Amino acid sequence: MLLSATGSLKQEEQESRC
Repeated sequence: MLLSATGSLKQEEQESRC
């Protein structure tokens, strides 16, 4: 569960960076 939340957050950050 924690890993899933972290992955989602990382993906969102990458999209925001773009």
